[in-house]
Amino acid sequence: MFQGLEDSDFVNDIALLSHGHRAMQDKGTDMEDTGGEIGLKVNVPKTKSMRVNSYSQAPISFRQ
Repeated sequence: MFQGLEDSDFVNDIALLSHGHRAMQDKGTDMEDTGGEIGLKVNVPKTKSMRVNSYSQAPISFRQ
């Protein structure tokens, strides 16, 4: 039906789920890179993360 994103001035409420910190960091980096290719940026101050039963307390980081 659609071949790509249209009218993507504002893309909100994306949820990424992972079993481990490294996988979550990789997904965040991939999202940032892919979004950057079409002109989207991650608003780091508004970005939230939630951990459930996690051993790692390392933050998920994004480039600014």
